[in-house]
Amino acid sequence: MCACVIGDVEIVNLLIAMEADINLVENEVGWTPLFFAVGHGHIDIVNILCEENPKNLNHVDDYGQTILHLASSEGLTQLVSLFLQKGLDPTQPDADGSTPIDVADNQEILDLISHFSDISKNDPPDPTSSC
Repeated sequence: MCACVIGDVEIVNLLIAMEADINLVENEVGWTPLFFAVGHGHIDIVNILCEENPKNLNHVDDYGQTILHLASSEGLTQLVSLFLQKGLDPTQPDADGSTPIDVADNQEILDLISHFSDISKNDPPDPTSSC
């Protein structure tokens, strides 16, 4: 997880090659390494972890939040866009009932979610494709 926090792509790739568990949850909030990479804005590591295990995108932490909640609340527009393309639901509530829309850090995130929602009505995302 430390490699995901500091953004060390080389170590992340080495750990994956050594078959480290990229879904490991050993912390007080239920975060996987993907959550840590998102929380620190390491897009390159997010892409690696998504490609390695696309199912990891659907993990919910101990507060009911998804990586889309986290990216939205941190104002990480590029990651919000990626997760919307992957089919994550911006209306999914966390344990307190807050959605990624509710916790959006800025208007750009809200506009992106609104724009993507309009597009996805006509062309649903493919959650099985890699990041």
